[in-house]
Amino acid sequence: MKNKTLQILFASCLLVITLSIAYYFVIFLPGIKNQERADAISKEQAAQEAIQDEETKKYNQITYCQNTAATQAIELLKTKAKINPSLYGTVAKEEGMYLRPDYDSYYQQCLEKMGITP
Repeated sequence: MKNKTLQILFASCLLVITLSIAYYFVIFLPGIKNQERADAISKEQAAQEAIQDEETKKYNQITYCQNTAATQAIELLKTKAKINPSLYGTVAKEEGMYLRPDYDSYYQQCLEKMGITP
């Protein structure tokens, strides 16, 4: 009788251990791997968004510098035309005209202020 009880107890323990190992490999371990995969994907997406945000910010800064430089160069040409109408008068009469060296100078200054290296 005692021997039969020990056999049943041993078989029950062996069954519990086998089911625990099966649970670990079938249910628990894949769940951990899926979570790790999901974490890796979310980190990669966050990195991509950060890169896109930086690129968008740089694009907006460059566009701002282009517009600002053009506006300042136009105003400078108008001022030069008032000072020396014989030299700059005909160019300044056309709408939106500016001198390229003036534009480049203002553009470089703006980029330096924004911390962007060309």
